[in-house]
Amino acid sequence: MATSTEPIPAITEPRRLRDLGFFEEAAEKYSEQVQQQPKDLSLHLEYAGLKLEQGLLGDCLDMLAMFESHIDHGMRQSSPRLVALFQMFLSFCRAATEVKFATPMDQARQIFDAFVRDVAEEDYDHTLVTIASVYHRLLDLGGHCGYETNDPMPSLPPEFQVSLAQHLFDTRDFGGALKITKLRESAETAYETPHNMTVLQGIIRSNEASEVLRASALRAYSDKILLLGQNEAWENSLKEAASAYDNAGHASGSLQIEVELIQKQPSSDDNLKSLWYIADRLESLGNWLAVGECLHALAEISRKLSNSHAEGQALKIEERIHRVSERCRNPLLWTNYNISRIQWSALQGDNAARNLDLMEKVNRSIAEYDAPRLQTTVLMALSQSRMALGDPYTAADCSKSEREVEKLIASAPELLHEASRLYHEAGQEIFVAKIEGQLSSTYERLWKLRGCQRDGNEFKLAVISIERAEEIMKRIGPVEDLARVAQQAMNLYFGFLTKHAFSTGSSFAINRGMRTRYEEKAFRLTLHNASEVDRLVTLIRRDRSSLPRQKAIESKQELQKMMLVQSIFPIAIQTNHHADRSLVQWHWIQKAKARSLSDVLALGINPPVSLRNELKKNAELVQMMDKESSLVDEVSGASFKNGLHVRERLETHRRKMEEYPLLKAILDFRKGQPTTLTRLMRLRPPQLKRNILFVDWFLMNGEFWMALASASTGIWTSRLSFNPEDAKEWKEQFLDYGPYGKHLLDVHDPEPLERLSSLVEPLLEKSKEGDLLIFCPSQELHGLPLHAATILAESPKSLIERNPILYTASMTTFEQCVMRESDRVRDGRTLGHSYMAVLERAENGPLNEAVKRYRDKLYMKIREIATSGLGSSNNVYLGSDLTPDRFANALQSDLALFLGHCKGSTDGNILNQRLILEGRKGEELGISVSDLFAIDVKVSHVALLACASGSERQREGDEPLGLITALLCAGATSVAGTMWKMEVGTAEKLVSMMKLGWRDHTAGGVVDLAGVMQEVVVELKKTRTTPYHWASLVLHGSWFLSA
Repeated sequence: MATSTEPIPAITEPRRLRDLGFFEEAAEKYSEQVQQQPKDLSLHLEYAGLKLEQGLLGDCLDMLAMFESHIDHGMRQSSPRLVALFQMFLSFCRAATEVKFATPMDQARQIFDAFVRDVAEEDYDHTLVTIASVYHRLLDLGGHCGYETNDPMPSLPPEFQVSLAQHLFDTRDFGGALKITKLRESAETAYETPHNMTVLQGIIRSNEASEVLRASALRAYSDKILLLGQNEAWENSLKEAASAYDNAGHASGSLQIEVELIQKQPSSDDNLKSLWYIADRLESLGNWLAVGECLHALAEISRKLSNSHAEGQALKIEERIHRVSERCRNPLLWTNYNISRIQWSALQGDNAARNLDLMEKVNRSIAEYDAPRLQTTVLMALSQSRMALGDPYTAADCSKSEREVEKLIASAPELLHEASRLYHEAGQEIFVAKIEGQLSSTYERLWKLRGCQRDGNEFKLAVISIERAEEIMKRIGPVEDLARVAQQAMNLYFGFLTKHAFSTGSSFAINRGMRTRYEEKAFRLTLHNASEVDRLVTLIRRDRSSLPRQKAIESKQELQKMMLVQSIFPIAIQTNHHADRSLVQWHWIQKAKARSLSDVLALGINPPVSLRNELKKNAELVQMMDKESSLVDEVSGASFKNGLHVRERLETHRRKMEEYPLLKAILDFRKGQPTTLTRLMRLRPPQLKRNILFVDWFLMNGEFWMALASASTGIWTSRLSFNPEDAKEWKEQFLDYGPYGKHLLDVHDPEPLERLSSLVEPLLEKSKEGDLLIFCPSQELHGLPLHAATILAESPKSLIERNPILYTASMTTFEQCVMRESDRVRDGRTLGHSYMAVLERAENGPLNEAVKRYRDKLYMKIREIATSGLGSSNNVYLGSDLTPDRFANALQSDLALFLGHCKGSTDGNILNQRLILEGRKGEELGISVSDLFAIDVKVSHVALLACASGSERQREGDEPLGLITALLCAGATSVAGTMWKMEVGTAEKLVSMMKLGWRDHTAGGVVDLAGVMQEVVVELKKTRTTPYHWASLVLHGSWFLSA
């Protein structure tokens, strides 16, 4: 039966609905037409295309299978391309629903060879473009599963894709052009096919293309620039695409884009709610493919949150993904979800037994798939878990299954070598380097599958390949690509050490004489490559220092949370631990923490007076410093054309400066280089004779450790009987409100603080009463009141009663705050104070009359405190007197105190956390984190007596962001805040206590802020005896104020 390729008028409406994303309604219309014309191939193919676009693989397969009997000789003769498209659809659906590729790939290859391979651009029509598109989707699916044929599958060459897309655009087939630009998208093809960007831009600007097509082209353009690493441009373009979809009346385009944008935002409960709404809406529209993507995002965010609310959602997410997978008949949706769970658990160091059942179920479910990459991932995790649980026999069974997979992987190097040869002949060395990296990974996987032999040939080949990749990247590669190669090399050598040098549990240092040359080399190159990644990432991070403060710290923190960055610190810390190199290990702990904040703080810091005085003695070095200043001015004023040349001159001059120890030390301070023990030991002001101990907590092998540094102890480390799960459990049990609205710490129960005693217990032996303790927590320990922990499990005395304590994001930021404060010369008799209080509303509404009377008395008391002795009425702002401008003016004093409300953001964005002002005409004004980044302040010390003002968002790399961080970046040197909500009555007591403390602790030109804080907390505990009241207040930054 012959079939016409002409459009059918009756299906205009379902096409329109499909184009606008109303898939469910379009499907109903198509179904009606198919029933009326049951033998129309063209109509069935349109309907099948919709089913594929919906993600309904099973429905598409069933429909095609039912129609297959209608394809006869006449149809093959009259409409060969339509029949070929039918067969390509069938091959794709069978492969996707069964995860079996041998027969579908053979059939697809035949169709490609017969209809696509040698066809000229001008012979392409809508049908042929769709065949090419579905064929390449099949290749992508096989690649995801790791399926490879003996004879590599053909594909359209990148250069032909470019010219074909341009031809289709020129002939006004905008839809076809868009499909071709999206074939085989990856970072490599993005670089290979840059002209596709031109085609996409052409569609976006064309008045002839439909609004929906222009919006889709804009989204595709966004995807391309993301692959090229242009993150900010990607976000802007994606938002523009969302707006274009909305303007076109598209049902789901902006919703799908919102899912992508949410995944780039900090994880929050509000984001979970948004994604649930989007998933429900997409399902109602019949866009099941997008529902799966949304559920994947939900799963990722809920894992990152790791709170009770997110964990409560886990089962709901799992059930929904399983239901969607069944509805779509898409087994890979369910498999990929479970594999991501396994990988996340491994990354978090979760208990092996907990996930064993899941791994075994997933392994059984995919055993018959043509998916060696997925099978190997699961089998290796299963084998390692069995070995960890002391079950070598079952582990051996897993390895036996792995050997079946090994046969498939073993064929990969030959293909990769051939690809490398072809790229080399074409002069594309950057791709040669990437192929060598893949070769190294392949050989490493084979080495692991074959037992991780100490002198295994596969390991040697992996080393050779990664060294080749490194050699090429050093010559021509971008900085980030070179960093990735160094990271891969680090992981390779560390894997060898883990198997052969660290596995016995004995010290690597003790066994030095017994180390093989392989172990020596692996140890040396593990640390060398870790240092190289850190050096290269530091270059990338510093390039972002020219941004405004808020943008700089946000951008740097985005970089720091990348796996490329975070992977190096645990490996370097653990490797040095095994080698008993405590000082080097301590330096790596400093490198791992809050690098973005120390970068930003370094921009406004002067080197120590001792270095500046030494510099003045050497005219040659002074001249070099002056030349650097001139080059910096040139860079800032240079045109785009000349900027690169001037920057190269500046970098060359700085390298020359680093040859002089004095200039290198000054540059290190200015760059925010992680501090050293020697530098920390010099920070003690001569006026105060306190002994200082620097206390770092860090995570190693899933357990918390303490690293203690001081003049008396040197570097000392100890494993603690407290793990991340204990920290999460403590927060869930005690940092919330009970069923009757009372905070769970507002009780006379010793258990909460006793449970924290193991985190500080080593300090009882290593420190003396009165020593100053500088606390630098890590990961899940952020937000715990470590200072309030009881000194022994059975003792009611808290550590803050024994020692003054100060918190810091890193020892480097502590050093920077102290240095900045040391440079501030002032007369203690004329310290400027600013007192601010705003209590015009209750937290949830207007004040009643009784509370208003209390507020007025409080305002009077604060005015009396502020104007007695030091200070004057000129720096007291109460209620509606405090405007945003006056708040900024108050921060020009030496000390500033704010009493009032602090609110988090409804959208979960920490930058919108704010201190509440009264506002005018019913509008609530506030000073947000973002506002504080935008001002410059002269204040040294700020006390924020407001709910949770000291609670900051913590990201990977212990990167903080909140009011404290913003104030330090704006110029303050120390900030006091509260870890949770605070009652007004408690805040009232603190105002007078702090004022007296500032006065009484001024000695020899220094205000001992840490001593003030200790005294205030101890005094408060006498009358407000539950931890909720006295344990909330903490001090960050410098421990003293120059006076």
